[in-house]
Order: sequence, then structure tokens, then C-alpha cells
Amino acid sequence: MQELDVFFRECGPGWQPIDHLAHVAADVFGTRVVPLMSPQQSKLNLFRNTVLAPGKARRAKRSALIMAIDPYDIVRFFREPGRARNYNEVVVYICDSFYWRGFNRFSIFKHVDLVVRMRPFDQDIYEKHLGNRTIYAPFGADVLGLGGWQGTRDIDVLRVGRQPDEWDDDAESGARVEAAGLRFHGRPPQVEDAGEGMRLLFDYYRRSKLTLAHSNLISAHVGTHTSLDYITARWTDAAANGTIVAGHQPTLDRGLTEMLWPEMLVYFDSRDARENIEQLSEAQSNWTPEIARHNYLTALKRLDWRWRLQDIAAFMGWSAPGLDAAVAAVSQRIKEEETAQA
Repeated sequence: MQELDVFFRECGPGWQPIDHLAHVAADVFGTRVVPLMSPQQSKLNLFRNTVLAPGKARRAKRSALIMAIDPYDIVRFFREPGRARNYNEVVVYICDSFYWRGFNRFSIFKHVDLVVRMRPFDQDIYEKHLGNRTIYAPFGADVLGLGGWQGTRDIDVLRVGRQPDEWDDDAESGARVEAAGLRFHGRPPQVEDAGEGMRLLFDYYRRSKLTLAHSNLISAHVGTHTSLDYITARWTDAAANGTIVAGHQPTLDRGLTEMLWPEMLVYFDSRDARENIEQLSEAQSNWTPEIARHNYLTALKRLDWRWRLQDIAAFMGWSAPGLDAAVAAVSQRIKEEETAQA
């Protein structure tokens, strides 16, 4: 059985899906989540701990799996003196992997055995520096653990996360949507505890037929990329609960068509909220419990984080009975849903 530690840097409610992924990984590998905190160092000590740190000479038996927000978390990991010597293997799964530009520290990757990109962009750059030590494993969701579907839903349109100006005021949005005969719910409450926050949010998804989510190029935010758009947990977590995602879709992310599917997406044609509401009304009128169930089943097959962790373990040759059992549980749930829908 593989001995490893899972590392994650807490960044607040917006990163709870990746925080939750770290705990899913720790659970299936039978280990712990270690806070990724790094002491401030002089440039000389940072150079010693990264550039001069021993690579394949490491003799420890444990492996490190870093659930990284961006490539800079690799630097944060190695900043702790002697950390490189504590782990025989280092694997990093990077969420916003496109932020390598300006990073200028690709030399640190020589201490990393595998870099997993959660975003499909810049494959050529990573392969240039890493060769075959990089793979792509798309954004996912805890479909097995927190997901589900139900046929009775008391919310027609749910607002989650950032929105463009025409949808950002929940009071105004609610009045417009309800005037069209639809039931609207504004932003769900946020809680600090990642586990509780995810359970609460998934409950809202299961109560909703449609949720509003938009490309970051439409609803810009200080923490988003300015020229690339991409799917996030607002798409995958919604799908994990059978919910349809309506909005300006992130079409530059090939995961939108490779990992998601037509039944769970409504593409807004305009920035005019009145036209958007017409599309929401049409989607709501066509909604059936079978759509929700189909979305949940497809999410089990395509999006569950355990498939991603299985890919990582297979690449590294890790033996992980807990992961094998978790993947088997996903497969069993799929069979049960397929039987029920037959």
C-alpha cells in the first residue's frame, strides 16, 4: 500500500471544491491532509531548498501528492527546509495550471515526478519542460460522495458564484425571473468549513432545475484568467446533482465538449437578460426528472474525482486498496443507475 501525504493550501470559500478534493484523496489513500504553509525565506535559502535540493537521491519511503491552486504551490511546498528529503516521490495536481506564465521557475520541476494539469491549455509548454512527466486530468466532482439526483425540485433557477452585471443583483434577477413565472434563488449562503460548505451547496443544486454560471470572460474577477475561459466546479458540481447549467459557456475549454454533454448545458445567445429569461423559461418547460437522472449518471461516468485519482495512481504505479474500493463503488453505483433507468 502506498504511503503518502496530501498537501493543500487553504484559500477561502471559493476554493472549497479543491479543498474537498484533497480530503477525498486523503480518504481513498488512507492518509491525511497536510496544510501547505511555507515559511518566509531568504533568496539564498530558497535556492538551496529548491534548485540545490536532492532529486532522485531522496530515500524516504513516503510520497507527496500536492493539490495545487497554481504552479507557485510547488515553490511553497519546497520552501520548507529539508522537505524534499522527506518524500521519495512528489506529484502535483495543478488546478489553474495555465498560470505558468511569469512563473520562470521550471527548474523546480526537476524535483517533481509527475505534474497533472487540471486545465487543457499549454500542453506543449509542459511537455517541453517535463517530457512524459505530465498528464491532463480534467476538473471533476465528488459525484459518488456528495452527488445525487431527485425528481422534485423547488427552485427553477439558482444563482451560484460570480455573474455578469445583468445578473449580479439577486433582488433584480429574482424579480425578473419570477415575473416570467419561474422560481428563483439567489446566492446560497457561504460557510467557512469546506466539508459543510460543499454539502450545503450540493443540497441547493439538487433542489434546482437550472443554475446560472458564466464564462470568466463574461463575468470577470480578479482571480480569473483574462484571455482563457474554462469550466469550474460550478459546472461539474451542478452536473453531479443532475442540474442543468445555463449561461455564457466557456467554449475555449475543450473539456466543455469532451467531458460535459448537451443535456446539461443551455447556451445564452445574448447579453440581454430578457432574452436569457426566455431561454431559461424554455429549458424549464422542457425539464423532466429523467434529465436530472441522466445528468447524474453521466457525471458518475465522466466526472467523479476517483477516476482522476485512479489515473494518477496508475501512472505512478501506486498500490492503493482504498482507491480501488472507491472506484469499484463508483462502478457499482453506475450499474445500479443504469438498471433503474432501463
